[in-house]
Amino acid sequence: MDIFQNNKKNVIIAIAIIIILGVIAIVWKNIIEEKARMKKEAVGFIGSDGKVLFSPSEVSEIKVPNEIVSISGSVEKIDKDVLIIKSLFFGEQKIYTVIVGSGVKIQKREMKKDTSKYEEGNIIEPFIVTDAVFADIRPNDNLNIEANENIKEKTTFEAKAIYIEIMNSVSVSEPLEMPKIENFSKP
Repeated sequence: MDIFQNNKKNVIIAIAIIIILGVIAIVWKNIIEEKARMKKEAVGFIGSDGKVLFSPSEVSEIKVPNEIVSISGSVEKIDKDVLIIKSLFFGEQKIYTVIVGSGVKIQKREMKKDTSKYEEGNIIEPFIVTDAVFADIRPNDNLNIEANENIKEKTTFEAKAIYIEIMNSVSVSEPLEMPKIENFSKP
């Protein structure tokens, strides 16, 4: 009877070990398959740390409005009255040809270098806006460009307004405080 008890105990231990090894194998297989799937899938957006922020399947879920009347991008080339603009359009890099007529409103929006402390009820205007001319636009400038028409399906259009965006390092005269959250409770 003692041999039978030892045999039964060994069989139970062997079955438990086989079950544990089976679970480990299944988990390992799923990890390997997920890594392989991620490698096969084209990369969407990559952060500065090199990690994927959005996969292409997530990017494809971004809903593009029916009407687009403005773009933002950097100046690739300037030719007479035409700008070649590189833009990231809803996750897709596009090149636009923008025709700049004589009646186009052009302004520089320069971010203020010093921002005063926020006071309740006062609006902080972060930009200094000045009128500009076409000759003020330089290669690699960041622009916001408005059109008079829906440019969703177009890569060439005529500009209505152009804003040259100048970003400066901001210094704050006083340390910023986190807003106070009162009566915060979890539902």
